[in-house]
Amino acid sequence: MRNRSLSLVFFLVASLLCSTPLHAQRSKSDSKLYKWVDENGKVHYSTVIPPEENVNKIDLLKKNGLLIRHSDAQKTQEEILKEREEQTFLLENQKTQEEMMRRAKVLRERFKRIEDLESHQFKALFEIDKQIVSLKDKKSTLIERIQESKGGSASDTYQEQLLKDLSTVERYIATLEQQKAEESKRQLEDRSLWLKAQKR
Repeated sequence: MRNRSLSLVFFLVASLLCSTPLHAQRSKSDSKLYKWVDENGKVHYSTVIPPEENVNKIDLLKKNGLLIRHSDAQKTQEEILKEREEQTFLLENQKTQEEMMRRAKVLRERFKRIEDLESHQFKALFEIDKQIVSLKDKKSTLIERIQESKGGSASDTYQEQLLKDLSTVERYIATLEQQKAEESKRQLEDRSLWLKAQKR
């Protein structure tokens, strides 16, 4: 009877000793392994999830090293704004290209020869120049009247009106000169587009 009791105790102790390593081994095999890259580009391995603020990307690995799941770090506000700016730039660039293609098509259909296009452009600039010359003549006349009013008996109201008229004319001249510069630039682009369209 005593031998049987000793055998039972020995069996229980042996079972306990054997089961402990297996349980520990099972827990170890079930633990997750993370591979992550910090903000300096250094690779780390850990059984716990790293702090998100210092991580660029995280990989969850199997025991044999195979990838289970990959996740990128959350983007900063600066990165989000930069992406939006890039997307806006790409959209605007696409719209510009589409507008250039549309203009090229219109020019190709409207003007069969480069001389026809240049003649049309010359007339457009000539009309602007004509308005500028007319306004400059008016400006000269106003300046003369202002000088005359200073030495004569003209009223202050009359002089003020002359000064207002002069200011208005000067603004119109500046506007037309800006318009002429923009028209000249656009005409250069149109000639380039027309020539490219003819080569296609």
